[in-house]
Amino acid sequence: MNLRDAKYHYTGLLSLKEASADTLSKEDRWLIDHRKHKVFHIVDGQQRLTTVSILIFEILKLVRSLPKNKDLPETKVPFNNDEWWRYQEQYVRKITPDKIVTTYLFGYESDNPSAEYLKHEIFEATGGSELKKTLYTQNLLDAKTFFKRKLQELLYDKGLTEIEALFNKVTSKLMFNVYQIEKDYNEFMAFETMNSRGQKLTNLERFKNRLIYLVELFDDTPDKQASKYGLRTKINDTWKEIYYQLGRNPDLSSDSLDDAFLQTHWCICYERSRVRGDEYVKDLLDDPDAKFSTKRIPKNTLTLEDIDKYVLSLKEMAKHWYYSFAPLDLPDSPKDTSKLKDSSELTDKEKLWIDRLNRIGMDFFRPLVVASLVKKVDSAERVKLYEAIERFIFLGWRVGTGVSRQKILADSKVYGYAGALFHDKVTIEAIVEELNSVVAEKLSANHITDTFKRTLNGRKGFYSWWSVDYFLYEYEMHLEKEKTGERKVGWREARAKGRTKKSIEHIYPQKPNALYWQKRFGNFSEGEQERLKGSLGNLLLLEPSFNTAFSNHPYPQKRNGDGQINGRGYRNGSNSEIEIANEYVDDWTKESILGRGSKLLKWAAQRWKIQFTNGQIEEMTDTSDVEK
Repeated sequence: MNLRDAKYHYTGLLSLKEASADTLSKEDRWLIDHRKHKVFHIVDGQQRLTTVSILIFEILKLVRSLPKNKDLPETKVPFNNDEWWRYQEQYVRKITPDKIVTTYLFGYESDNPSAEYLKHEIFEATGGSELKKTLYTQNLLDAKTFFKRKLQELLYDKGLTEIEALFNKVTSKLMFNVYQIEKDYNEFMAFETMNSRGQKLTNLERFKNRLIYLVELFDDTPDKQASKYGLRTKINDTWKEIYYQLGRNPDLSSDSLDDAFLQTHWCICYERSRVRGDEYVKDLLDDPDAKFSTKRIPKNTLTLEDIDKYVLSLKEMAKHWYYSFAPLDLPDSPKDTSKLKDSSELTDKEKLWIDRLNRIGMDFFRPLVVASLVKKVDSAERVKLYEAIERFIFLGWRVGTGVSRQKILADSKVYGYAGALFHDKVTIEAIVEELNSVVAEKLSANHITDTFKRTLNGRKGFYSWWSVDYFLYEYEMHLEKEKTGERKVGWREARAKGRTKKSIEHIYPQKPNALYWQKRFGNFSEGEQERLKGSLGNLLLLEPSFNTAFSNHPYPQKRNGDGQINGRGYRNGSNSEIEIANEYVDDWTKESILGRGSKLLKWAAQRWKIQFTNGQIEEMTDTSDVEK
């Protein structure tokens, strides 16, 4: 839109390789046979052409939907001093004379999981079966939605003339430098080389092209032709499965997932204890003696069987990688309890603990979790492992002890567990025993007590503790299980972000201006008031949308929903709110805060198996003035 009418926009290099008609589906081959068109693989420039194709489709769709055109046959719709259908045929699709077969001029390879989605959801072809939605298909839909909105705005603001001007720029003012790759040059190596000069490929994309290229380099003897063809098919099928699994959860970043998956697989399969930076890329691809280097073929240190074995292990691990990431909590409904409900391989307890590990943050335990899912072990053993990992992460890395993470347990040790378990060199029982031993030795009740005392006496107390949302959410789930059986708050709602943790309420408020609070807390020193506000017992998990409404109101109003709160009080809120409303009917005082704090710590001792004494619990709830 910013481009002047007389100017052109350089849109970069398009690298193409002519493909034979037999690479097309049978229903599309008519276009080559009867219309004398050529078909090309897009080696470099796919994202740009995808974007342009969606935009052109949306422009033509908008014109067709205008009130003046709705009742006209397609051949009579005017557009841009010509007939609409000619542009449709030139840029979007062609239909056989009998109107039975429709061929789209731009699309994905049939083995791409987004191919059918692009055709039926984006280009709106009819007759499609149920479409799988992934992170990648969501990107296509986002583009379509964005263009539709912008075009409607442009039509409303400036009329059809500007839509036509935009169409002309898109179809005639974008300058591509087209490079056609020779037929005897391998397009997979070209793809890797070309893309390294533009937007960076993920290492997973590079690795696929490297494997196909390696297959092509093996001798083309009659006995190997079938094996090479079969292996190429396996590689394409495997990446189709990988991208389907990586894209099933639209909440996760695709590029980071691509490379993290390949790195995790490498870590497990090759029993790596150091997983830093691009070390895995060098080991697989970049070093002269990399495991999948072209130099290994003449030396007979890499065979088709080696590639086949590695590809099969990648495919097998992809679904387990998805299971390790999928959170149970859906964004739109906390009562919908599982994104993993389509997995008959996992028990409810396994799903619950995987959910917990994702909420608390697995860090470098993820390869171990994936390895445990790949292995055919008893589900009860897995649950013991996940419980031990969660306890270790919470006590060692989320509570914090003043001891460095590496001194508690080196990451190399954790990575080593994953490969050792996968290759049957260690049992889950032994890993659990070692994790529990580290906790007993280095994370005693004394350490945790000292840490919580420092937290209470720090700025804003437990409100500034970076795992307070996880702690309070776990307590909320405990109440759900023990009392109501109803999910009131989802993890997305509960998760504290930034300085203003909107899901966490100070019952005794941060700005206690109301006379109610002055009467009950005004006699305490400023320091003790601050510690009471940030005390664990004063913090309450609720739905973030109601935090502002409760604000600084007196406790009875917060409890009952009186006055400006319009009926929404603690008594009809989250499970934690309901518990407060039931136990503290009339008032909220210092004794209320200390009593609830003591209750939460006693629950924590049971939840994470901490041997607190009564004296230690009193220390962690003591808000009286202390020497600074």
